[in-house]
Amino acid sequence: MGEKNPTLKELSEIIDPQQQPFLAQLLQEIRDNQHSIMTRLEMIDAANAKQLQDIAKLKSAFPGEDAEGHRRYHETMIALVDERRKLRMAIVEKTVVGCVWVAIAFVAVACWEALLGAIPKIITPR
Repeated sequence: MGEKNPTLKELSEIIDPQQQPFLAQLLQEIRDNQHSIMTRLEMIDAANAKQLQDIAKLKSAFPGEDAEGHRRYHETMIALVDERRKLRMAIVEKTVVGCVWVAIAFVAVACWEALLGAIPKIITPR
């Protein structure tokens, strides 16, 4: 751990002079790749910052920045609308059933009245 990394000058003295152009080219490629990586990281950081801004903007659209409470409110409202729909359907169903019973009773009374009106004609001799 106590060893320090050699400097470029020290490396150039150790490395074979014929290999130096190859190493220089390799070093340049490493620098180019580092630059490319840094550029990509900067783009990722910028996109991340934009996403964080978008999330903050989205959260600010909810009252008190409470998206969960807003969702629960809508679920409650949907449940209330569903209950009202079920109540309306029950009222319509009971009304239709009541109307059917009234119609049956009307037909029964009409038949009864017709029968009562026909009995004297049948019973009375001619």
